[in-house]
Amino acid sequence: MADKRRLRETFGRAAKKTRCRIGAAFLAAVMLGGCSTTAARMDTPEAAAQTQKPAAAQTLKPSLEGRSISADTEAIFKRNAKTPVNDNLSDDKRLRAYVDQLCFVPQTAPKPEQLAVREALEDLAKLPLTGRPLVEMAVREQIQFCNIPTLPLGMGAQYVPSLGAVLAPVETDKISLRQTIAHEILHAVQDKSALLSYEHNWDIESRVTRNLSIEAAALSMEVLIAFEARLQGDNAHWDYLQKRAGTQSAYGDGGAYILADETWAKAKAGGKNDADAIRDVGAALWNRAFENRPWLDFYLNFELQAYLRDITAGALDDQKEIRSGGYVQSRIDAAGKIGTGESFTKGVGMPPLEKLLAGSTAEADGNPYLGLDLAKIVERSRAHTFGDDEGKRKFAYLHEYMDAAAGRTRVQTAAPAPLPPIQPPAPPEAKPAAAAPEKTDNLPPPPPPAEEADSHAPPSADFHATT
Repeated sequence: MADKRRLRETFGRAAKKTRCRIGAAFLAAVMLGGCSTTAARMDTPEAAAQTQKPAAAQTLKPSLEGRSISADTEAIFKRNAKTPVNDNLSDDKRLRAYVDQLCFVPQTAPKPEQLAVREALEDLAKLPLTGRPLVEMAVREQIQFCNIPTLPLGMGAQYVPSLGAVLAPVETDKISLRQTIAHEILHAVQDKSALLSYEHNWDIESRVTRNLSIEAAALSMEVLIAFEARLQGDNAHWDYLQKRAGTQSAYGDGGAYILADETWAKAKAGGKNDADAIRDVGAALWNRAFENRPWLDFYLNFELQAYLRDITAGALDDQKEIRSGGYVQSRIDAAGKIGTGESFTKGVGMPPLEKLLAGSTAEADGNPYLGLDLAKIVERSRAHTFGDDEGKRKFAYLHEYMDAAAGRTRVQTAAPAPLPPIQPPAPPEAKPAAAAPEKTDNLPPPPPPAEEADSHAPPSADFHATT
């Protein structure tokens, strides 16, 4: 009896020497919440018998402690929940009800409709330089992945810091979903580095720098994911990115892909290892994004909306001074940080504000928007957050609502600025012409989105700000 007790104690001590490790190819153990258990001794009958039993999956209940959702995020959940959630429930119970319906974390089994996200994570984990560090972080931080078929207009996916969740429609093609998930997980990484917050006393340059630097990094991350897959012999993602939108889009900029190849070749010729070479590619892509006028206009629109909402909500009333330099270089340096390697944005500076806003139309006769009720304009644009059932409402820029209120003729957004002299190998596939949008609230018909229709949500005050 004493011998059996000693054997149990010996095995018990040995069994505590466990380790959870993220696998290089499949991540099966971590995805299912299991750990590989290795006993110190395997030569006893009791220990040998234990090894024949399958490792029990560790069921981890997703932690929602300290997490919350804004009214805007709850509106998205309410629109997508199959079973209505009682509005009279407490905030934490409503949050739990929505998450239980729509979300899962990598350590728990997804619902059938979420299996595509699991597969996307597994595919990303096969890319040791780019995708795997992102998945490791998502597992470690228990990032929620929520199936949201219907997102606000102008958004294809988004990361919500207050909830620690990626909201994305999974009813899409495999390649698109993988790139989307990588984009949004990088925002989660940036969130953990405190890059998504801003202060109300920042000047507009600080706020714009915050927004554009993290978005350019996430855009570059998508291309880096496709680039590493291509190095492994998978060209599908590389080809897809170049064809997903027209040439005016940052994704349709054929020169960016040539630049990636040239930068990689130069780095390898200089004797750099793969990790350093791919960081050089990321830096080159990040810089390239700021040469694309429609991409800048798209994200500057959301910054304008967030700024006007802060003004009209009184968030700036108590600020004694507006501070410049709020988003310092060290934050930009961290925007492209993944895993333990060096960030691909380290030491890469932002263009000056004058260049970022170069596409804006100057008014010779003063500000035409003085005297407008900007709060009503912002709320009107928010009322059009979702399209109608037939998808006839198109994404519109905030200044279109402002022009309509001022009785001005719509001035189209700035034409793309000339790009550096790198010619794309072939023009991307042309998209079919979209149906003319319906007019609503006597607003002029908005132009087609300059950026891709399935764009990722930019960081706005609603989702990324700390107040």
